[in-house]
Amino acid sequence: MPGRTSWLTLIAEQRLLRRALELRILDEIASHFRRADQATRGRGANTAELHSSFRDEPPSALMIATLNGRLKLRDPGRLIVETAGVGYEIFVPLNTYYRMPSVGAEVELEIRQIVREDAILLYGFATAPEKQAFDLLMSVQHVGAKLALAVLSVLSPKDLAAAITHDDVERLDAVPGVGAKVAERIVRELRDKTGGLTLTTSERTIAVSSNGHTNAGSLVDDAVSALLNLGYKPAEAKRAVDSVEGFDDEDGLETLIRKSLAIILGEK
Repeated sequence: MPGRTSWLTLIAEQRLLRRALELRILDEIASHFRRADQATRGRGANTAELHSSFRDEPPSALMIATLNGRLKLRDPGRLIVETAGVGYEIFVPLNTYYRMPSVGAEVELEIRQIVREDAILLYGFATAPEKQAFDLLMSVQHVGAKLALAVLSVLSPKDLAAAITHDDVERLDAVPGVGAKVAERIVRELRDKTGGLTLTTSERTIAVSSNGHTNAGSLVDDAVSALLNLGYKPAEAKRAVDSVEGFDDEDGLETLIRKSLAIILGEK
């Protein structure tokens, strides 16, 4: 049966490719810790043991909890942080993006690592409550990582907790991509789980500085791009950004995005 043989061959090749990806990731992690161990302890003898211990663990067990390093890329919704010569792509909500310093500065992020069949993805947060809110949202049926980031781009953990506590379905429904049914499900399933989101926590000291944009056209384009990443339609995003009044280039991209969101959400 040529068709069946071809199908089985394709499955075998996919499994081999997935295993190769897993081994490559293990090698990168082991290399990262090997360099860190040599830099801080000066004992290369531990390297082999460390490398071996990582290979003995399945990829899903190698969870990255936090990450600190030099900021290489700072885009709305996406960062690249370099540590020990390895650049990590990290997806973040806008509320975390707002707190990021300029490219080249040192940053530290809370990380949630998600392992899929075809990729290992990192999601970053400026505070522990943001990470906790992300985990809670991900526990709700039909809420994936992209939608959870969209919610946390519009609502802070404290605002999210308030919306859930007061059954404010409309506030959640205003987030692009959520919809009334999902908003109701979020309120229903998380009603008794939001206590930790309102706790005051010490945030990492991050020196926010200019994002490097000086051209007004570039600021507008980046603001529109940020709204598109949240799920708003192009015409809606462009109309909101163009409707912002009293905006000065020195206010920066963060202010432009916030004011545009306020217009869309009717919070002028």
